[in-house]
Amino acid sequence: MCQGFPKLSASSCEVTSSLVPLGALSPLHTSVPSGKRSYEETVDGIIFKEKEPLVYYLSRQPRTTLILVSNDADDVVKLPERALSTLQPVLIYAAPYTQEEVAQILKERAERAFRPNVVADKLLATVAKTACDIGDVRFGFRVLLSAALMAEKARRQTIEAGDVASAVEEENRVRKLRDLETLRDKLLKLKKKYEKD
Repeated sequence: MCQGFPKLSASSCEVTSSLVPLGALSPLHTSVPSGKRSYEETVDGIIFKEKEPLVYYLSRQPRTTLILVSNDADDVVKLPERALSTLQPVLIYAAPYTQEEVAQILKERAERAFRPNVVADKLLATVAKTACDIGDVRFGFRVLLSAALMAEKARRQTIEAGDVASAVEEENRVRKLRDLETLRDKLLKLKKKYEKD
């Protein structure tokens, strides 16, 4: 099983940090009473971009249901107390996607994005395994995009194994740089906090 994939719907993994009407994303909208607005947002899109006032504001709106989706249940405790008291979160745990499900999601995305036979099923399976190992289907989306751009730059009509390998390497490098950036930001915040004290 892949860790970190909520099994809500294939489209729930497509949401990154923008607010969109929930009805366009998943079958969960059927459980929202009529006349109410409902929005879906990834928790990290709000918390880690320091948009806590947005959570607080949205949770206080009449006839509004706020659904926060995260790969990490601990994200809820990172919300400030003001937002938590208004939000009153209810945690729903979802089973992670299997590697086969990730492969199917990637295949569906590739069918919508590419011409037929641009990427072989075997390569999609490789990308799915890598995305599962990382724990983020969006990593697979980025790998497919990078590999397609490499093939296009080489004036080829299909994505080859070398494109996928290079794209995985590049996306891993970018992911590690993002992790280092996040760590640097946390250290700078700690430094400022202790300088004030």
